Amino acid sequence: GIVRNVVGTGIKLQARTRDEVLNKQIEKLWREWCRAENCDITGQQTFEELQTMLLRRKIVDGEILVKKVIRRGKKFPLCLQVIKSDLLSQTMLTAPKTNNVIRSGVELDAHLKPLAYWVNKKSPDGYIEYDPDRIPASQMIHLWLRSKPDQIRGMSDLTPIIKRLKDTQDYLDA
Repeated sequence: GIVRNVVGTGIKLQARTRDEVLNKQIEKLWREWCRAENCDITGQQTFEELQTMLLRRKIVDGEILVKKVIRRGKKFPLCLQVIKSDLLSQTMLTAPKTNNVIRSGVELDAHLKPLAYWVNKKSPDGYIEYDPDRIPASQMIHLWLRSKPDQIRGMSDLTPIIKRLKDTQDYLDA
């Protein structure tokens, strides 16, 4: 449904320089970067598949984080690492050294502009280590929609129907 209509076959690049040869080179490199081994830090998902997952997580969870990772020495140095929003640290209240306020894992300036994201580490065996990494906001894409001026985190698009779903479940249980 919505994923098919929004993502479809993914974001396509159409280069529009005045040089048609350069346009073709840029578009060829884009298609190559979109392959799983180039765009996804895990090497498992194509850029189209990442977009599909990101949209689903945004709808269900209300937000999703994407860290921009630079791998020096690679043909395509930029790759993406998707991070679940529930890995944002809830334990830290002020940033070490600067004393900036941290709300729900987001370090903020006085105007509520995100400066950094404090992300708990997760080991390969699935255990969360509560010693968060500070990731500067410039390295992070935080996909969410703001509905209130002081809001700093996303809310599930499904929130308005939760009560109806619970009522339906109660009806079915009865």
